[in-house]
Amino acid sequence: MHQESSQGRRDAVRHALRAQGVLFKAGVNVRWLFHGPQTVEAMDSITCTLDGFNPLLSGSAVGQLFGAGMYFARDAQYSDAFAVRLPSGERQVLLCLVEVGMSCLASPDHVGRTCLLPFRSQRFRYNSTVDSLSNPEIFIVQCSAQCLPAYLITFA
Repeated sequence: MHQESSQGRRDAVRHALRAQGVLFKAGVNVRWLFHGPQTVEAMDSITCTLDGFNPLLSGSAVGQLFGAGMYFARDAQYSDAFAVRLPSGERQVLLCLVEVGMSCLASPDHVGRTCLLPFRSQRFRYNSTVDSLSNPEIFIVQCSAQCLPAYLITFA
């Protein structure tokens, strides 16, 4: 059931991009990004349930510098600061396939009632936010269907 709704959301993003005349491109509209959930409990809720990411819990441990949503990093080095620390001393991060669609500049104002992203054109909103439009390192998405935790990476 969850996969169907997630697929429906992904199809909706692709349809909205097509309707705006934007060609859907892997590596541009969909990216491999890192996520450090910081706690074992958060990692378990992402990897061991059908729900995956839970937007309601996003930022509960570290805050929301760039507004509400689930945060992902282009570089593994950035996610290392948020990696789960295991009793063995090893650390864990997730490598996720994230459908970022069309991104706008992130803002701390994207919380509460203003967490809806701005309109890109006519009736179409942006799909994600980034820390920098020219060289994005941090991506924030607000819908769990846009995030697929694909690999659990364990390192020393």
